[in-house]
Amino acid sequence: MDAQRRQGFAVLLQRQREALLRQLAAATSVKGSLAARREPGTPSAPWDTSRSAAGTGRTHQALEKVDAALARLAAGSYGTCTTCGREIALDRLDLVPATAYCLRCARHPPRADTGVTRLTAAWAKFYRR
Repeated sequence: MDAQRRQGFAVLLQRQREALLRQLAAATSVKGSLAARREPGTPSAPWDTSRSAAGTGRTHQALEKVDAALARLAAGSYGTCTTCGREIALDRLDLVPATAYCLRCARHPPRADTGVTRLTAAWAKFYRR
C-alpha cells in the first residue's frame, strides 16, 4: 500500500473515531437528561437502560477497533491480517477500514481453545479418517 493510500485510511479512521466519540457523548448526555427529568424515586424502564447500554457497548467496541486500526497504521502493519499475516484486499479495507482480518480469516476466525481456524480444524478431521 502506498503512502497516499495509507494517509487516506488514516484520515478516514480518524473521522470514524471522532464520530464514535460524538455518539458516546450524545448517548451520555441523553441518558443524563432523561434521568434528570424522571421524578425522584421512580425507577427507569428496564428496556430503556438495556437498549442504551447495548448501543453504548457496540459503540465502545467499534471505537476499540478503530483505535486498534490507528495503532496498526502507526506501527506500519495496517493492511496486514493479524491472524495469518496476508495482505488485506484494498476492496475490503475500503468497506471496513478498521478490520484486522483478511476475508478468509474473517470467515473462519480462530477457535478460542487452540487458535486453529475452523477451516483448518475441518481439514484435520477430514485427513484423520
